[in-house]
Amino acid sequence: MNRLFSSGNGGSYALGHGNRETCSNFKEIEFFQTENTNFKKIACGMNHSACVTSEGRVYQWGICGDI
Repeated sequence: MNRLFSSGNGGSYALGHGNRETCSNFKEIEFFQTENTNFKKIACGMNHSACVTSEGRVYQWGICGDI
């Protein structure tokens, strides 16, 4: 199982932690803890983040209105 972590400015929920708090240390994204997920691609932006799994599933989080 792969694990996904993020850190930085969470002002637009782009870190995936369910809040807008800044995280100075890497923290695991809890949503993927119960999934058996293999990440193929990950993209991080100022207002949103996204990933594609090896099964072809796409996940996005943050303020995704500009996608």
